[in-house]
Amino acid sequence: MKPRLENTAASPAQIRHVVFHLEIAIAIMPENVQSLCIIIDFAGSMTKNPGVAIAREIIHVLGNHYPERLGKGFLVHAPWFFFPFYKLVSPFIDPVTKAKVNFVDMKKQKPRSTVSTPSSAAASDVDLSSSKDASSTTTISKKMGSSTAPVVFASSAGSDNPNLLHAIPEDMLELDFGGSSDYEYDQQAYWNAAEKVLAQAREARERDPSREAA
Repeated sequence: MKPRLENTAASPAQIRHVVFHLEIAIAIMPENVQSLCIIIDFAGSMTKNPGVAIAREIIHVLGNHYPERLGKGFLVHAPWFFFPFYKLVSPFIDPVTKAKVNFVDMKKQKPRSTVSTPSSAAASDVDLSSSKDASSTTTISKKMGSSTAPVVFASSAGSDNPNLLHAIPEDMLELDFGGSSDYEYDQQAYWNAAEKVLAQAREARERDPSREAA
């Protein structure tokens, strides 16, 4: 999430939009994967951006409606004005959820070569790659019902600055965050891929209602 790219005023519609994409992320999770990792990048954010208030609401939604879904939440490039605000609201955040929220200083991140990263094959089998011709080059390699090993989020206990590569496979982490992915978002490619995966998820639930997310 990158608040600086937001071009609308803060509103409940923004929260609904985030929840919608959370549901998509849950739907495309490989079997045995139950939690997700969220990065909120505040680089370039200003006080007029809705990022701070929206971030608080997102944390609230995750803690109250998706308590077991959040594996880790990383707040990157948090501006100075965020910290006093966070200090005020943090007592009202569920302790379990708050423990999963990490502030990341990119200047202190270790080089990729010194960090052991999880395998992207264990994280996801879904390719939502961007493409100039989405209909011909976007691929869906995820097979509903296939078994994949879950990613285990490394504990950042005792660390003042957790390393993103401890939780996210290098090839799935953007270059700006120390990874090797040069992914560029393409609306049409994303939706073409998402629609196929969501259709597969619906079919799987219809065949086996026990697969319905709790």
